[in-house]
Amino acid sequence: LDLSRTSALIAFTAFPTLPLCLLKNLSALANSSFVAVVAVFYTAVFMVLRALDGSYQVGGRYFDQLPEAPKVPPASAHLWAVGMPSLVLLNGLALAFISHYNGCKYYRELQGHTPSRFVKCTAFAMGCCGLLFAITMIAGFHTFGS
Repeated sequence: LDLSRTSALIAFTAFPTLPLCLLKNLSALANSSFVAVVAVFYTAVFMVLRALDGSYQVGGRYFDQLPEAPKVPPASAHLWAVGMPSLVLLNGLALAFISHYNGCKYYRELQGHTPSRFVKCTAFAMGCCGLLFAITMIAGFHTFGS
């Protein structure tokens, strides 16, 4: 199957993802969500291991397989430019909107839901996500940054 990246993204958005987003009860996603969380932690663990063992440093096991470093233009050249790369920002904004949009659904499906319990669960989840993001960001910078 020879699909371009754009075609694959559209196909995976339209077919498996859209029907799942239209579910009235999100409990059907519990098993696949658990698998996704395990996959994210698996990736984070290997990012940290690769950062600590120096596999991508000069002389490391994978150093010869690295592509040439990308040439990043100065910020002044692209700071206010709008184009296809701007879709990354649009994606982040859409994800933030969708999370807020579904907040009522999450509250309704929370067992023993009260406003204070919802705040605690949300704060815990956001704290875990923030910590995981920070760990992977630091590991990525340690591995490939300068």
